[in-house]
Formats: sequence, structure tokens, C-alpha cells
Amino acid sequence: MSYVELVADYARLAFGPGRLAFEEYVSLRLFDRARYEGADKHAFVGKHVSQKIWRSANFRIDRWGILESKIASAAILSANGLPVIPLAALFRADVGLPSPTLLRSAEELSAFLRRSDRYPLFGKPTDGIQSLGSVSLERYDGATDRLVTLDGRDVALADFVAEVTRLYPTGYLFQPRLEPHALVRQICGNRLATVRVLTILEEAGPRILRASWKLPAGRHAADNFWRSGNLLAQLDARDGRVLRVLRGTGLDLREVSQHPDSAYPFAGLAVPNWPVVLRLALEGAKVLPRLGLIGWDIAPTDAGAVIVEMNATPDFVLAQLADGRGILDAEFCSFLAERRRLGKEWLRNGSPLV
Repeated sequence: MSYVELVADYARLAFGPGRLAFEEYVSLRLFDRARYEGADKHAFVGKHVSQKIWRSANFRIDRWGILESKIASAAILSANGLPVIPLAALFRADVGLPSPTLLRSAEELSAFLRRSDRYPLFGKPTDGIQSLGSVSLERYDGATDRLVTLDGRDVALADFVAEVTRLYPTGYLFQPRLEPHALVRQICGNRLATVRVLTILEEAGPRILRASWKLPAGRHAADNFWRSGNLLAQLDARDGRVLRVLRGTGLDLREVSQHPDSAYPFAGLAVPNWPVVLRLALEGAKVLPRLGLIGWDIAPTDAGAVIVEMNATPDFVLAQLADGRGILDAEFCSFLAERRRLGKEWLRNGSPLV
């Protein structure tokens, strides 16, 4: 595009239904005519409109707290028979009563981390997002009093404990580090590669809206796509087949044909145990019938699949970037119209908290 064409193109989207900020326009690479030939770019949304969508689709904001708490969400899913990663321990400074799984001081946290039978472990803040503050611990080295991470780096136990107690006094949880499916281990090592599934709840029941696959790469223990070098796969929702794999965003966006670490080819690849992944998302949506839109992170394993996290405010960037099309298609707009109608009825009836 020429400069004038670029400005005009962005202006149409900035003031259109998706209200895109310029950094979002660039990140999605919407200036690339070849990539989006034939696509309706007005269907792409930015953060501003995403927030409105969340409030419309999930107008029962009194239920958001269940999903925002990793402990509460795991408890309700587990109570309904859905597989989640169990809790190994919870650190909360000076809260609660003595418990085998509650660590209430730096001393108790240190003693827990010095137990070699606890490893490998994955740690993260109880209210964290996008894997910020997370760590994958391989083992404890008693000879040096240091923790060894999945990628071979080490940190003094005292330094790690000081950081957790300083930054996360209100909650930091530890879970047994889940082993991914054998195929995933071949592709990206012993790291979870979760499928991001968006479900919508309609009168006929829950339905899969979009799905993409996040693949860790480099030294990253977490698969979040915002971490430089990680990969994002577009999927055929019918069978979990990989259609293309992306790396980077904006000017750095590239399609790749193999994993950069293992050189495993993506041609013909499909998410293992795909029917189980879809079933967990659909059954999970039934557990929370007051929420119309949920984003799920589900990890394929040798035994089937496990729900890693869920949220009521799913980021639409992944779905839009992976599929090369905006979220505001006819199907989703029809769903939102129905949710807005139900939301108005709920408010008109006095907003009963049931």
C-alpha cells in the first residue's frame, strides 16, 4: 500500500465496528492485501470492542469470579467429573489454618520446595494471566540449595522464595507438572501445548466457535503466543487437523512448515485425542450455563486431555490471527444478538442472582 492507502485503510477499521487501535491493525497484519484477499476486515475486533463483547456474551458478571480464580474454577470442574491438574500446594502469606497443602510463610514454602519427591512442578499466581509469573521446575538441587528449571537454568531457592513472597502474597499455586501426549513430546519436548477452544452457549446447547493450537518453542516453558518464538496453528475444527502454523505478528508474521526446535514437520499433523479435547470444552460449558462465551485451554495427554484453564474474557487475537478472519462473522453476531436480548430480560426481571 501507499502511505495514503494505508492511512485510509486503517481509518476505516479504526472507526468501524471493530474499533481497532493502530498497534492491533499492525499486529494482525491487516495491511497485507494478499493475506486477507476476500476477507471482511471489518469483522476484526480490537480490545475495546472485545470488552463490550465479553459484557454482552457473559452479562452474568457475578459468575466471572469463578473463572478468574484458578482454584475455584478447578474445584467446580473437578466436582463435575472433568479432568484438571490437581493442586500440590498453595502459598498465601499469613492466611488460613495449618494444612498439608497450604504454605503460610517463607519458611513453609522453602521446606516444601526442598522436598525432592514433589518434582517436577509448575508454579503460577492464582490470579495470573498469560502465564506471567509462571515457572516450570525440574528438580531441587540439595547440594547447592538451588532450583533447576525445565530448560536447565537454575535459581537460588532463597531468591525464588523471596520473589514469590514479595510479588504474590495473596496466592501462588504449585501443581504437578503434567506430561503432554507422546506426539507433543516429539514436536516440542516435555511441555504442554494447549488447544485454545472458544465455546458459545445457545438455546440448543453449547457449540464450538473457534479452535487454535499453541505450541511452545525455544526456551519457553509456557505456550502463550505472545512469548517471542512460540507458534500458533490454525485448525480444522472437524478433525483437529493443522492447516497452517504461524510465528510472530505484524511485520514479523511468518508461516512455518516445521517446529524450529525439533524440525518436526507440520504437514499432515493433527491434534492428538481431538474428540476428547472437544468433548471437554462442550461438557465444561454445560457446567457454567450462566456464561455464554468461554475460552478454554486444553492439553492433550496420553490418557486423553486435561483442562488447564478457562476464562470469561477470551482474547480474540489468537482466533483472528490463526484463522485469518475476524470474529464478527454472521454466526457470532447472531449469537451476540441473542445474548443481548437475554441480558436485557435478566435486568428487566430484577437481576436475580440464580
